[in-house]
Amino acid sequence: MPGFRRRTAALILLCALACGCAGIGRQVDWLPSGPSFSPKKTGDVEVFFSRAQVKHPYGAMALLHGWDVKPEDKKSLDRQIQMMRELAARNGADAIIAAINDHETGQGDFSGGLPDGLCNAYAIAVKYVDTLTPQERQALQNWKP
Repeated sequence: MPGFRRRTAALILLCALACGCAGIGRQVDWLPSGPSFSPKKTGDVEVFFSRAQVKHPYGAMALLHGWDVKPEDKKSLDRQIQMMRELAARNGADAIIAAINDHETGQGDFSGGLPDGLCNAYAIAVKYVDTLTPQERQALQNWKP
């Protein structure tokens, strides 16, 4: 019986690794440039598509990066932005400033690295500096990259 359990555990581990390598359950990358804060509700994280839309002074917390898709796959692009909003909420951001990288048109800050015919969503997660609590100010002072 112990050999059966060991083989079963190894098979489950192998299947889990194969699923991860196959791209199942795509994720958004969180590349921090500052500390995380107390989580908040996803609906409390504002979504902007231009820096000019943001009405508060802010600091960048992280760069968020989605996966490559065809430009006509609007559902995947919308899902990437929603996942970015959820991830930003888990890390206590006040807003994300989102955009789409498009290799074909050269639109987007990072478009040069995409394969032809593909695009992805990216965003900057931000924290409003005019609404920081004393604990959040302390977290900023203590943060080390």
